[in-house]
Amino acid sequence: MQSYELLEEIHPASGTVVTSINTGYTPISTTNIECRYKCLKKVKDNPRIFSSSGAWSNAGTIAVDYETSNVLQVHFNGQSATWTTSTLAYDTQNIYTIYYSRNSVSLLEPEQITLCSYSGSGWTTSTPIYIAQRNNSDANEQGNYSYYYMKIYEGNTLVHEYKPAKRISDNKYGFYDTVTENFLYATTTGQFTGTSKETPEYAGSPNPNYNKTTAIYY
Repeated sequence: MQSYELLEEIHPASGTVVTSINTGYTPISTTNIECRYKCLKKVKDNPRIFSSSGAWSNAGTIAVDYETSNVLQVHFNGQSATWTTSTLAYDTQNIYTIYYSRNSVSLLEPEQITLCSYSGSGWTTSTPIYIAQRNNSDANEQGNYSYYYMKIYEGNTLVHEYKPAKRISDNKYGFYDTVTENFLYATTTGQFTGTSKETPEYAGSPNPNYNKTTAIYY
């Protein structure tokens, strides 16, 4: 079993080349996604925070990104959402937590508001969720964000909890899923890097360099 260091955040090492993680998870009708992120320097138009595969206008595509006018846009089933509150601007200062459900998107932090809603059929995608991109080969719409965590629910049941992590054996950065105990990482040209926690935490098998006086074993 591998050992992993849990990190404060991960982000693309370069925002200009294809850098994405395929979660392998395809949403169902009861899927909800919670994501905590921070915008970094914008290097592409329509940079995706997370998305299913394909152009946003394709039937079955879901996407959360920032449009060319630098406001958050959300697409349900290949259609733009109907905004119900003021738009959320591209902001490199604050950390945001958003909650994407079947028919709406809410901001949980730094304040709690409903950002948008959609009256259509909601989840209909047949493709998995990608983080920071819409697939593993398209440099357009590349996201450049710090990711602090992502949680995926089916109804109220947590089915995936992705925590930023580094695999100790090869220093590969990605997400450790605390539910399945799997490690997700980029198989793209671009890779992720990250920031260690002030007090180290670990997951997986015990780290041979683990020191009980300075670290926490998760």
